Amino acid sequence: MAPLLAVALPAPAWLLYRDSRPHAAIGLFKYAIGYLGALFIALFVDHYLLLSL
Repeated sequence: MAPLLAVALPAPAWLLYRDSRPHAAIGLFKYAIGYLGALFIALFVDHYLLLSL
C-alpha cells in the first residue's frame, strides 16, 4: 500500500517547488497527513486483524 501512495507524492511536492504560496504548502501537508493516516491504518490492520489468519 505504501508504494501506491508514494507514487502520488511527487505531484504535490512539485507544485510546492514551483509555487511557494501557502496553498501549495497546505496541499502537500494535507497529502502527508492522509498518507500517514493510511499507513497507520494499514499497519493496524496487518498487525491486529490479519494476525489471526
